[in-house]
Amino acid sequence: GAVVVPKGPIDWSALDAFASGRLEAIAPRRYYEAAAIPRNDMGKIRRPELAALAQSPDATLRHPAQ
Repeated sequence: GAVVVPKGPIDWSALDAFASGRLEAIAPRRYYEAAAIPRNDMGKIRRPELAALAQSPDATLRHPAQ
């Protein structure tokens, strides 16, 4: 899945279609909305926390709809 921090309204179906067209087999199957991406002091993404974020109540599954 992919974690997305929106800056405005998102058409989740259009995002999925765009990613599928560009990334084909490696396109995300699920999109989660979150308030922020976890980063360390150097600004790098904390991957283990990002993976856990998709399972947390702070991230909301947006596509496909539940």
